[in-house]
Amino acid sequence: MKIIAKARDLDGDQGRGIDICVLGFKGHPNEVEPSQVFMEVYDGKLRIHVWTGESENPQTIAIDPEEK
Repeated sequence: MKIIAKARDLDGDQGRGIDICVLGFKGHPNEVEPSQVFMEVYDGKLRIHVWTGESENPQTIAIDPEEK
């Protein structure tokens, strides 16, 4: 499965993003259906947050935009 989105659709300042939950696996411990991955554009960067089920705090990777 491939997901294609525009940055404006993932505007973290507006509470938008992609929340990925795979049932049967650990994720954010406070969620009813625990999310493992959340993607947003915040402060001009694509940020990917990954929960392992061990902590409320995810690991976060920030990716710079392409130079034009």
